Amino acid sequence: MFPSNPHWHVRQQDSLSYTSIFLLILSILSFNQQQYVIHVVRAQSSPYSFPVRYVIATVAGTGNSTFNGEGLNSFLCNMKPRDVVRPCEACSIYVADNENHRILKIQHGVVTTVAGSGLSSPFNGHDLLATSANLNSPQGIFVSSNEEFLWIAETEGHRIRRVHLNSGNMTTVAGTGTPGNGGDGGLAVNAQLNFPTKVMVDSNSNLYIADGNNHKIRKVDTNGYISSFAGTGSPGNSGDGGPAQNAQLDFPSSLFQDEFAGDIFIVDTNNHAIRKVSKSGQMSTIVSGAAGLNYPSSVHYFPYEQQLSITDQ
Repeated sequence: MFPSNPHWHVRQQDSLSYTSIFLLILSILSFNQQQYVIHVVRAQSSPYSFPVRYVIATVAGTGNSTFNGEGLNSFLCNMKPRDVVRPCEACSIYVADNENHRILKIQHGVVTTVAGSGLSSPFNGHDLLATSANLNSPQGIFVSSNEEFLWIAETEGHRIRRVHLNSGNMTTVAGTGTPGNGGDGGLAVNAQLNFPTKVMVDSNSNLYIADGNNHKIRKVDTNGYISSFAGTGSPGNSGDGGPAQNAQLDFPSSLFQDEFAGDIFIVDTNNHAIRKVSKSGQMSTIVSGAAGLNYPSSVHYFPYEQQLSITDQ
């Protein structure tokens, strides 16, 4: 039923109340914040036949959230997952364990820490071994497809951190650590962020940040300079049909890029909407309204099927 994969094992079929879903290749990796587990969902029948049948199995987590050690089997490891990423079909699973202030890696069914000391404070440096760094409630992660780099949205630390996974070194790439909305046009490391919840890197190596409490998507170019990509900074719901920088967002919490078309989809959480910024920079709304979406928290786009998958809590 599930194909062989050296990096994760499946356990039992399970029921699932979604708090966030990440659709990767042919799989859905998801986490349940209430049950502190990670699931994988796969089509039991062809995704092109209807009705599509899906099965759900647990791949990590015990139901408890308190960190209980390194090198454990994924079924025996306590965690509170807030984001989960598998950058390619053969890659490991990476987990933002925000309550335990760590980023975890699941490989061959074993869980290890790749970033975070387990402490949220005090801040202990910009350039250091990732496993020695104090992270403050990391909520969003992004991993390059070759598993060379890991980016972390350190949400309550108001920073974006980057880990070179081969060397294990961590650096700060955006944010001073003081919440605010300053710094556009300058170096990202000198700019202020306010509760960043998700980070993404496009095919041209530009970094995008869901800067939640600033009601913006920020962009860091390859030279390290930051700008506002979408959102005015004032919460609201306007601007469709015009430039994304002139549109209003209300707590954008996640984002995803269609690598083929170049469009970027934004989870506009408090507007109960999914917004889209086209390659030309124009803003539009794809799905909207409290009647349709309650509290969207993630989005994934399948270009071949031209379908969106939305997590609605």
